[in-house]
This record gives sequence, structure tokens and C-alpha cells, in this order.
Amino acid sequence: MSENSEVKSFSFNLEHGSENEEATHPFTGQPDLNSVQSLARTFTQMSGVSSTDEIFDVPVDGPDGVQKYNPRLDPNNEEFDAHAWMRNLNRLRSSDPEYYKNTSLGLVYKDLSAFGDSSDVVYQGTVFNVFQKGAESVYRKLRKQRSGDKFTILKPMDGILKPGTLNVVLGKPGSGCSTLLKTLSASTFGFELTKDSILSFDGLTSNEIKNHYRGDVVYQAETDIHFPHLTVFETLNNVALLSTPSNRIKGLSREEFSKHMAEATMAMYGLSHTRNTKVGNELIRGVSGGERKRVSISEISLINGKIVCYDNSTRGLDSASTLSFIKCLKTQSKTSDTTSVVAIYQCSQEAYDLFDNVIVLDEGYQIYNGPTSEAKNYFINMGYICPERQTTADFLTAVTSPSERIKNEELVKKSVYIPETPKAMADYWKESENYKKLINEVDTYLANINEESKKEFAESHKAAQSKRARPKSSYTLSFGMQVKYLLKRNFTRIKNSIGLTLFETIANSIMGLLFSSMFYKVMYKTTTGTFFYRGGALFTALFFNSFCSLLEIMSLYEARAIIEKQKNLALYHPSAEAVSSVLSQLPAKLITVITFNLFFYFLSNLRRDAGSFFFYLLMNFLCLLAMSHLFRLVGSATKSFPEAMVPASVLLLAFCMYAGFNIPNTFHAWLE
Repeated sequence: MSENSEVKSFSFNLEHGSENEEATHPFTGQPDLNSVQSLARTFTQMSGVSSTDEIFDVPVDGPDGVQKYNPRLDPNNEEFDAHAWMRNLNRLRSSDPEYYKNTSLGLVYKDLSAFGDSSDVVYQGTVFNVFQKGAESVYRKLRKQRSGDKFTILKPMDGILKPGTLNVVLGKPGSGCSTLLKTLSASTFGFELTKDSILSFDGLTSNEIKNHYRGDVVYQAETDIHFPHLTVFETLNNVALLSTPSNRIKGLSREEFSKHMAEATMAMYGLSHTRNTKVGNELIRGVSGGERKRVSISEISLINGKIVCYDNSTRGLDSASTLSFIKCLKTQSKTSDTTSVVAIYQCSQEAYDLFDNVIVLDEGYQIYNGPTSEAKNYFINMGYICPERQTTADFLTAVTSPSERIKNEELVKKSVYIPETPKAMADYWKESENYKKLINEVDTYLANINEESKKEFAESHKAAQSKRARPKSSYTLSFGMQVKYLLKRNFTRIKNSIGLTLFETIANSIMGLLFSSMFYKVMYKTTTGTFFYRGGALFTALFFNSFCSLLEIMSLYEARAIIEKQKNLALYHPSAEAVSSVLSQLPAKLITVITFNLFFYFLSNLRRDAGSFFFYLLMNFLCLLAMSHLFRLVGSATKSFPEAMVPASVLLLAFCMYAGFNIPNTFHAWLE
């Protein structure tokens, strides 16, 4: 675990300020010292942190390392300084390396190349096609490759990402920026790496990262998908609960620690005023688009990844917010020793200057990879002119566009060779001194990798896991704890959309009255003449209870993209979400059964004794659960909601026809 990673959210915007400066919202620029101080007071009261002015000279032993009284670190004193408190907390975290197991993670790649299938053979995996996909994968590997089967996305390239650095990837759309970020985050679904590609995470392979350390190497897509009915605090607090390590600040429970990490992150990203506002989406009113983007960024910050790749995460943010976001990443990289990689399409000069290294791509070719301070002169020496008042980032991107770049006419007159095509620029890059320096660093880094670093990283990962979690699992929590916190989240979702549950309850009561009215008079007499009507009444009740859960398929597809995203972030296993979803729906299903059958049973004049009524209620409830699981199976086995409704409708018709109420004269041979 990287140093001070648990408290990085408290110090995102403190990099350039002194201890007496006011804290500000990084996204609004408005003073927010009061909210930060409030969080600091509560957090410090729980952990008992205190120290002296000489923060870096006085040893601190856990949460009780009090040496002298310092009013600037006393939350109840008027002289309290939030900045000094944060520095003391950082000092506290680094005071016990055996407990916190602070580690970092670097990345090096050599001859990295990616390719994809030219035909449309990539599709979503389901229960039914998992074996088909495996067979197709084996077949494609065994058969002789034909020209045109594959196309290259990334051409061979080299690079190194050191811990504590902030890196930017530039290139016009379609140049391979997203593919590179996915590759660097070990998220290669939909494409493959060539056999000659070398990709090492301090000795760990991509497969080891995907299978054992998925939450430490994170990819954030540009889309913002969240549960719309959850508030901003509920969304972030749930992420914090699922990612809080076991070796957190001493003296704090998981719930206390996660709550304050979520609150601190909201304060740092200017989201405190949206605490009780729903996140929302296109249909449900909630926070604005820019605020929703900040929620996504905050979610990633709470995970404490060692390597984080942001794919156009500034989309929807204005230039000031983008700059503040980059400043946050810069501070995070320096204080937590994390490695951040950002693909950005609009970058101001001030934001560009915060980056340590820049990677420039053009149609899959890497045409530069090195310090940001040297990139501009590199392309000027290549033969291109940077117009006045054009930012360096825009200049580097313009070089890859024939319609935007400007050649140096003096060099053209002298017949100096100026590369123009992406391949020519890549060849020019590999002949440059900058590339030779880079490849020497890559080779040196690869040569110094040893098994000891892998062992330390594994120990750090294990120290962060809960007691019953498998050491080789990517997840921080055990399966039972995942279900516990997901169950809490699902109940919160139901509570926040209580209107839907109330509407369903009222609608079921009305349906019970309507259906029972069909049998009210004809079943008033308890004779054998009403036998057929009683069978019809029971069939009607069974039919309604069994198929009222048909639209659960829709809720599955609403949550599928979010679950997939959070699975990739190693927050929880999808099966834990499935179990918690089933459990959280039980109260609503029980209410559904009671509200309908209470009216239907007695108005239909069925046998009025407790045993008969509760047996009738039990059978209907079991049928409701059985059909609910069947429709969930249909939703899990299909790729879209319209596709799922086809087999669901066929099953609905088949169960009606062959339930046994109407016995046909002839059967299909395979049904007899």
C-alpha cells in the first residue's frame, strides 16, 4: 500500500500552500476551510492524533503519539490549522511501515503492440455463450491465420512509468490513446497483445494483475455511470466501505473510517454541497453533468490504486475544473507515490506544465515519450513551428494532423528532411537521442526487477485484506462482507425510490380487488357446483403472483454496466451483488404477495381457516420466488433488454398453456 494513501484525499489541494493559507475547493476556488476543519475535528477526536509544531522531528507512535500540546493541532482551539493536522496525519501513517505496508508500483513496457480482430467476433459473455466463446477462442488460435483476420491497433513502442509521476497521453481521436491506457491498466478485453510485447508491473505480469491485484491497477472510462437513486454521499461511502483496508488508521472502525474518507473526498472535490443530492441520470433529476464527473473521479480516488489510467476523465469539466483535477492528481502522485496516466484532448498550458512526462500517439505509432519540458523543442527540431499563443499540448496534437501543423519553411528551402507520416515520425523518434535515453532506462529498469518486490507487494495486498478474504483474491473484503455492504446499498436504493414500492403495493391491492370481483358472487356458495370456478380462481392468483416479477429483467440491465465497472475496480464479486439483490427484494416481494392475496383470498370466498390461508400464501410466495429467479436467469443469459423479453414472453405463454388448468386433447410428443 502506498505511503499516506489513506489520507491523500485530505491533502489533494495543499501542495502549493503554506500551513496558514486557506483551503479552497479545487473545483470552485472558494474557501472551504470550515468544512475541512469540521471533518478534521471529528476525525482527530476519533483517532486521538496530536503532535507538536515540529511535526517532522517528533516521533509519533500510532494514534496516541502525543508529545506536547499544540493548539494548532487541537480541533477545539481557535488556532486550529487543518493543514498542520493533515501533515501530522501523514506523519502518523508513515510512522509504522510494518503495520501499513507502504508500497508503490511502477510500469515498464517494451515492444508493446496490440491488435484486434477485423471481424465482429467480440461480444458480451453470458451464461449460454461462455462455452461457445471458449471454443471460438481455441479455434482462432489453432487455425492458420489469414491476411485480413487481424489489424494492428498499437505499433511496437517502449516506455516507462515510474512511481510518483504524472503522465499525459496526447493524440487526436483514433490514434490509440484509449487502447494504450487499457493496455497499461491490464484491461485488454476486445483486443490482444503480440507475443513479443513485454509489459511488466515491477515484475508482475498482466495476468497476475488481472487475477490477483485488479484493484491496484485501475482504468477509468470517460462514461459516468452510477446508481441514480443514491445520493452523492451514499455512492462514495459505499465505495469507501468496500475499499477500506484492514490496516487502516488505528482506533477507527471500518464504518467510521469510510465515512470520513468519503466526506473528506467530497470536500476536496467541491461536492460537499451535493451530499444529499441524488446522482441522477438522463431520466432522474440529480447533480449536474460536471458534478457527476467529479463523483466518478472521487470514486476512483477512494480506491487508492497504485496505477490509475484516466481516459478523457475531464470531459464535461471546464478549464478551471480540469486544472484543479490535474493539481489533485499531481499532489496525489507526490504524497502517495502513485502513478497516474491521463488521456486528455483539451489541456491548458498551466495544466500541461504539471505533468512530468508526455506520450504522443499518431495512428497507433508512438512518436514521442519523454519529459514534458523537452517535447516542444523536440518537434520544433523535427521541423514544425509552434505558433505564438498556442499551448504546448495543442502544438503536440496539431503535429499529428496534416491540416493543422505548420512546417518550418526555412528547413523546407534547405531540403531538410521533415517526417510527415505517422510511420516516418515513429522512425525519426527511434533514431533520436531521446529514444536512446528512454530505452536505456527501460532496459535498466527491467534488469533491476527482482522477486523481492513482488513478495513485498503481495504482503502489502494481504495486509489490506479482511480476515476471511483469500490472499490471492483481488478483493479487499471477504464474500460475506461484500454481501453485507451491498445489501445495505440495495436497501438504500429501495428507500430512495420508495414511491415505486408504494405504487406497486397500491396497484397490487387494486388488482386483487379487480380479480377477486370476478369470483365474488359465483363462489359465494360452498358447493361442488363452484369447483371449476375455485380452480380458476387459484390459477388466476398463481398466474398473477408468478409473473409480476417479469420486469425484474429491466432492473438487471439498469445495474449491469455499474456492476461490471465496479467488478473491474475490484470492489466486489458480481455473485455477491446477485445474492444481495435477491435478499434485498424479499421484503418487497412479501408485501406484493400479501397485498394482492389478502384481498383476493377472502373476497373469492376460499376456505376461511388459518391453515388453508397461510398454505395458499406460502405457495404463491414460492411461485413468485421461482419465477423471479427464472427471469433473472433469462436476464443473465442475454445481452440486451429487448433480447431478454423474447424468451421471457415465450416462457410466459408456455407456462400459461401447460400449467394444467386447461388440459388439451393432444400434446406434443416430447411433452407427453
